[in-house]
Amino acid sequence: MKELFHQRLNRHQKQMMRYLRYVFNDHFVLACTFLLGGVGLYYSNLVKQLPSDFLPGKLLVIAVLVLVLHLGNFVSLTKPADVVFLLPKEKEMRSYLEGGFRYSLLLPFVSLVLLGGFMMPLYVVSAAGQFSDFFPLVLGLWGLKVAHLLLKRYRLFQNNQDANKWYSFWLAFSVLALALAVFVNPWVVLPAGIGIAVVYYQLLWKNVQQPLDWNKMIQLESNRLQRIYRFINLFTDVPQVAASVKRRKYLDGLLTKIPKDQGHTYLYLYARRM
Repeated sequence: MKELFHQRLNRHQKQMMRYLRYVFNDHFVLACTFLLGGVGLYYSNLVKQLPSDFLPGKLLVIAVLVLVLHLGNFVSLTKPADVVFLLPKEKEMRSYLEGGFRYSLLLPFVSLVLLGGFMMPLYVVSAAGQFSDFFPLVLGLWGLKVAHLLLKRYRLFQNNQDANKWYSFWLAFSVLALALAVFVNPWVVLPAGIGIAVVYYQLLWKNVQQPLDWNKMIQLESNRLQRIYRFINLFTDVPQVAASVKRRKYLDGLLTKIPKDQGHTYLYLYARRM
């Protein structure tokens, strides 16, 4: 199963590289360069004007880092046919999912390094910290993100009604750990991140005996790929892009004024579709 994941990963990476050369063309790279330069200049001037021990700055650092922790989903690379052909191999799927978990860590780890570094000037000014505090902060954030991805993988199993409780605990724990790191000591987040990652690994992976929810796993992977394809489709045609329909119950009140009789059948259907 490890070999199967590596084969799919190689095909996926080749496909993404073929599309990304259209995304990161000269015009897009030039526009991003000017945009980042302008944002960096404005950010630098803004930080220089902030007073020390700036409370809103501390809160903003915590909020941004918590949001950054949500970047990146679990990558399973599963396909619709797997529910038939891989179902007899379900007991061996754990090694397959381990490969997906390791690959899923790459993008979040890079994002945490880049965005964590971007927030460091504001952290240094607001919390009277040091730029050397970047290392315990990033390592602690990595631990928190590992726990988050362990939770996302746990959601792929059946009978996981307690997943929302585990997420609520993770979110509250992350906010508390980052608050202590910003207001008290940056080294607090390091053991906190490692500790929750170890606990979640034991409870949400080692001790999990439930069968996989194949339909949910395949649907989540399809949704993840569609988000990527829709972005790439802004630059070039992507045949994999598929239209989807979502139920919007909160708009049902707009249709109550349409009479539900035979003479207004098509009006109701068109309004419902719209």
